Amino acid sequence: MHSFSKYHPSLVSKASIEKIPVIGTLAKSGHCIFVKRESEDDRKNSIDAINKRAINVQKGQRYPPIGLFVEGTVSNGRYLL
Repeated sequence: MHSFSKYHPSLVSKASIEKIPVIGTLAKSGHCIFVKRESEDDRKNSIDAINKRAINVQKGQRYPPIGLFVEGTVSNGRYLL
């Protein structure tokens, strides 16, 4: 499948998006970083993936920029995640 243009960012998305027909395939082809938000380990792994991508870009590898969207999810009703 054709990858997104260099001007379209890849996204950090909840893991369930990966399993949606067509949408998941498009997200994967756009180098999306998937995260299981309920898993602390997976959230840490996602941060590591973002950092690794930044390091690889500094080494000259080509990746699209990463887009992040604040969704306003709260942990205990008092703090944004």
